[in-house]
Amino acid sequence: MVSKNYPTPQPSLSEVKEQFKIWRRTRKSPRPIPDKLWQAAASLTATHCISQISKELVLDYSALKKRAAIKNKDS
Repeated sequence: MVSKNYPTPQPSLSEVKEQFKIWRRTRKSPRPIPDKLWQAAASLTATHCISQISKELVLDYSALKKRAAIKNKDS
């Protein structure tokens, strides 16, 4: 049987926003944003502009732009 490589579905902006909301609500002290959340935010640049993502997720525009550029370079 031949296995097919289906693309991994990208999370929606609302799903990532909810992940950030949960993380912010449950963290015990000020901590850096986990890489998993940064990756989810950077993955949204395929369908949304960086300014929209940074506003919706309350992220630093420059930090998100830098991570999105790294993600795109690796792809």
